[in-house]
Order: sequence, then C-alpha cells, then structure tokens
Amino acid sequence: MAAREDIGEVPGSAAPLLGLPPARFTAERDALASRLVAEGDGAAAAAVRKLRRPLGLAWILNRLARTRAPGVAALLEAGDRLRAGHRAALSGGGASALREASEAVHAATRALRGPADEALREAGRAAEAGTLARVEQLLRAAALGAPSIREALRRGALLGEPDVADAGTEGLGAAAAAGSPVRSAAGAGKAAARGRDPGPSAAERRRREAEGRARERERAGEVERARRALDAAEREAGAARREADLAERRLEAARRSVEAEGAKAERARRQAAEAEAEVGRRREGLEAARRGGRG
Repeated sequence: MAAREDIGEVPGSAAPLLGLPPARFTAERDALASRLVAEGDGAAAAAVRKLRRPLGLAWILNRLARTRAPGVAALLEAGDRLRAGHRAALSGGGASALREASEAVHAATRALRGPADEALREAGRAAEAGTLARVEQLLRAAALGAPSIREALRRGALLGEPDVADAGTEGLGAAAAAGSPVRSAAGAGKAAARGRDPGPSAAERRRREAEGRARERERAGEVERARRALDAAEREAGAARREADLAERRLEAARRSVEAEGAKAERARRQAAEAEAEVGRRREGLEAARRGGRG
C-alpha cells in the first residue's frame, strides 16, 4: 500500500536493497548494517536496520526502476499525459489526446512485462500470467497515482504495492484507475452534448467512495498485521542470531583458555625436565667427587 508508505527515509547505500527478492532482503540488509558499523557510520547502520522488506510485489517495481529506468520514465511520462488529457476532455476538449496517452500507458506497462518476468525467474519464482498481469496493474496504478507514489517508483523506493483503488485521484477518477479513461471521457462528452448526466449520481459516487474507503481500511489492517508479524519474526531471528553469536564467543573464549592452560602445562613439563636433568648432572658430579676422594 504505497499510498500510505511510499518512500520513507532510505539511506542511499540501502536503496538497492528495496529491489531485492524478499528471500535475500534481511540477510543483505544486516550485512550492509554490519559493514557500515565497521566503517564507523553508526547512524547510517541504525537507519538501515530499521528498513523493512517491501510488501507484496513492490520489490519488482523497485527493481524495474533501477534496471529499466528509461522504460519506467516513459511510463511516468505517459501517465502525466493521460492525466492532462483527461482534464482536457472533461473541460470539453477532444478525446484523441486522451486516447493516445491511454495507449502509451498500456504500451509502457506491456514493455516492462518481460523484464518483470526475468526478475521473477531470477528470484526462483514461477512467472505466472496472473502475477505478471498484477505487475502491469501496479505499474499503471503507480503511474496514475499521487505525486509521492510516482516519485517513489521513479527512485525505486516503494515500500508497499501502489493502491489500485487510489490510482487516478489526481483527476482521472475511478474509470481511469480501472484502465478505461477513454471510454469515460468520450462517454462524458457525448452525454454532455445531449444534455444528460454523463455518469452516476452524486449519491452513487459517494456510496462507491465510501465502499472504496472501507476496502482501503480493511486492506490497511491486513497490511499492518502482516507487517507486525514480519517485525516479530525478524526480532526473533535477531535474538537467535545474537544468542548464536554469544555462544560462539563463549566457545572461542573457552578454546583460548584451554590453549592457554595447555601452554602452561607444556612449560611446566619443560621446566620439570630441565630440573630433572640438572639434578642428574649434579648427582653425577657428586658421585665423581666421591670416587676421586676414595682414590
């Protein structure tokens, strides 16, 4: 749900993490934090540790923004044209520019389908048609969304999936979010020319908006529960890693202690051997002296 958690504060060195497959995120985030600590940048390390794995398919969109920047830029430009065309059509202008912009948005999302397929396969996930269609839908939603969402997509810093229900709130309306802005604008122009209401009544629009907000709140609750569960799992994993590190340090200390005791024992054995040899030499000298005295 990028509409509520789109960019956030992401350290520059950590931005590439947001385009990683979910299975690699935590390990590489922790490795980066450790490296920053070793380099003496504790503040950046703390910021990196606070990063959470992007939800849903947001990581695919972030990856496309980094690996297919021209394609994403073309999509965002087409989205700008589509919003402008929609406003012009509603103001009585022609629908041709709107139709062309809608086709450009569709072409831009289709052009990114192949790279998304490659990214999914590299991550070991089956690139099913439904998943790729969902990626296209999310790309369109981001291109038609609020400025913060478009900026997050441009930077490859989405923390959650763009909300399809919110796409087009800058002027496109629900029809544009569903991918049918041309029909909506054209229908509106024809109906206005005939002097009839081109769309649903105000009461119907309010009802739909209320339903959309209710779905949004329900989705927000699901995402928040998922995030809390993920946070709890990561805390447990962190505690387990700390316990393992402590056990390893204790084992290393015990090993060093054993080695030190072994070294002490070896020195004691050498000293005992040297003392025994000295006693033998003195005994031999004493015996020789006795024999000389008797002679």
